[in-house]
This record gives sequence, C-alpha cells and structure tokens, in this order.
Amino acid sequence: GLSKLVNLGFLDIQNNPRLTGDANFLLGMTQIRSIYASKSGLYGNIPQFTSPNLVELMFSNNNLTGSIPSFPTPKLQQLFLDNNELEGSLPSFIGDSPLLWKVDLSGNKFTGEVPRSFSNLKTLVHLVLSNNQLTGDMNFASELSLLQRLDLSNNKFNSAISHKFFARYENLNYFDISN
Repeated sequence: GLSKLVNLGFLDIQNNPRLTGDANFLLGMTQIRSIYASKSGLYGNIPQFTSPNLVELMFSNNNLTGSIPSFPTPKLQQLFLDNNELEGSLPSFIGDSPLLWKVDLSGNKFTGEVPRSFSNLKTLVHLVLSNNQLTGDMNFASELSLLQRLDLSNNKFNSAISHKFFARYENLNYFDISN
C-alpha cells in the first residue's frame, strides 16, 4: 500500500470520498512534504508524522477524531484540519512553527484556551478557529500584525476587545468574533 512509499514527497488524494479509510497509512511516509487529503473520507486519528520536511497538511472535511498529535513543524506553512471531529486542547507546538502562514482549525470540538505560543506566529496571515468551544481571552492574536483574515466566531471567549486591539492590523480584511 501507500505506507511503503517512504520517499514520497507529495500526496494528493483530495476530493475522493470513495477512498475511505484510517489515516494511519500515512505513517511510513518519512520524507513527505505536502499532503492534500481534504474530502477524502479519512477517519480515525491523525497520524504522528515524523517528517521534518512537512510544509502543507490539508485534512479538511473528513471524519478525523481525537486530538492533534505532536509532530515536527520547522517547515510547516499551511495547516488545514477544519470540519472534522477533532477535540481536546489546541497543542502549543503549533505556535513553534516559524513559517506558518495559514491555519484553519474551525468546525471541530476543540476546548480550552488558545496557547500563548500562537502569538509567536509572526508570519500568520490567515487564522480561522471558528465553531469550536475555545475559551479564555483573545490576546494571543494581538501580536499577529500580518493577519488578513481572523475568524474566532462561535466560541466561548470571555474577553472584551478594545479599539487598541485593531491598531496593528493594517492588512486585516476579514474579522469575525460573532456568536
């Protein structure tokens, strides 16, 4: 099967709902850089990737469950895990991804506060965490001055936002914190 393709660098199986199965077939791909697996009928837990070369991880609109496992992120640029059944806390290691510029974790069951490490994502332009059960304040986003899209809607955040919050967002063109 695909798990024997240890040198595979790029995998595109998106928009294949007939390709259902457990996502663990990806475990053997130790050199993988890009995985496009949105709308592919995958279920089960997200595998614990070991490739330090992972640049793009696209698992939107599947039936993935459990939490996000820790994996190397030194080259990660795009992380799309939206519209699954993922739960638990958002892992702080995501905030240690120096090249990350797009994150969509919306439409899951994440709980707890957004880790402070997310404020380290200085290259982030797209952050969508809507439709979860996140709590706490939104101050982590105040350091993300390159943001163009910020969607934190339909969560349980409890902090007020002052006009100063927006002072550093020169590029922001979409902002949603509605409930």
